[in-house]
Amino acid sequence: MELHRKFVISNEDNYIYSKNGGVGFNAYTSNDVTNYQILLPANRLEIWAKLESDRLKNPILREYYTERDVVLEERRMRVENRGLGILREKYLDAAFPEGHPYRMPVIGYEKNLGFLDLEKTKTFFKNYYDPQRMVIAIVGSLDFDKTEKYYVTILEI
Repeated sequence: MELHRKFVISNEDNYIYSKNGGVGFNAYTSNDVTNYQILLPANRLEIWAKLESDRLKNPILREYYTERDVVLEERRMRVENRGLGILREKYLDAAFPEGHPYRMPVIGYEKNLGFLDLEKTKTFFKNYYDPQRMVIAIVGSLDFDKTEKYYVTILEI
């Protein structure tokens, strides 16, 4: 076991959400969106606002290389070990011209994933994970006036 793993709390946010009644935490990425979702009791909105604003202000990427390796393995499993995955990549190459963002598979190419590093990822995060580029949807039996302050918390990052 690597020494640094003793200091890492895996899925810390999920643990906090679960302890506060959160269920259904999910995340996915497509060509046009990165989506994070969680179902929480209405009286836990403040916890959500604090966790998500902190995630944006101070991203902690302790498990960066572990996660990168998971993505590499996921790519092998879904693309390289399945005819449909390879066919989809061939289709994207034929359907979109060189340089078009839809030509690149969402998960990326293996040759590129191996070169990902922490600093490049931090730069990407800073450039694209900006609150001004986000849509936040909160649904439930909430008082809008009380809820609005949490949007401001996120936007002030």
